[in-house]
Amino acid sequence: MTDIFEYNPSIDFEKHIFWQYNNAPAINSLVNSKQNWINENQVVFWQDWIGNVLNIATANDFGLAIWGALLGIPRNYIVNGTNTALSREQYRKVILARLKLIHMRGTVPEINALLKFLFSEYGKAYVIDNYDMTMTYRFNFNLTPLQIAVLQTVTLLPRPAGVQVTIVALDNKVFGFDGSGEPFDQARFANYLNL
Repeated sequence: MTDIFEYNPSIDFEKHIFWQYNNAPAINSLVNSKQNWINENQVVFWQDWIGNVLNIATANDFGLAIWGALLGIPRNYIVNGTNTALSREQYRKVILARLKLIHMRGTVPEINALLKFLFSEYGKAYVIDNYDMTMTYRFNFNLTPLQIAVLQTVTLLPRPAGVQVTIVALDNKVFGFDGSGEPFDQARFANYLNL
């Protein structure tokens, strides 16, 4: 979101003094005191507001709470009967993912980019279009109970209209054989498919 309009809250009162009043000490004193007040109060306030609230990448807890309220994303979830809160960075990531979801068309490459943004630190996650009005979200790792609670509460995984969605979460313990008589190696299989 680097194409957002840059707001500059500073005001230069001295450039608005008519040339004939440049040497008037009383007017210059008033203008300087007004300029100092604006710099100390208004400019600092708006710079803090932009950095702590409007810019999601640098927002503090208050700013993230505002974004969460606007997007309908709670910070606390019930996990195994316990009230669990997302950390600041987890909450920021969920908010950014929700904004990405709002602006996407729902194509497979866009969904895969969203999954990579959300889950790249945990393992591979991707979507498969089955070409029969169904799609499968595949997670090559076990989702944590907190991740499951977030996905059940907040709409983060897009589903095109009329398409049935299946979610498959895997761990590294896959049963089977790979044809050589050796146990199936999921990592080698994933490399084979270039996933």
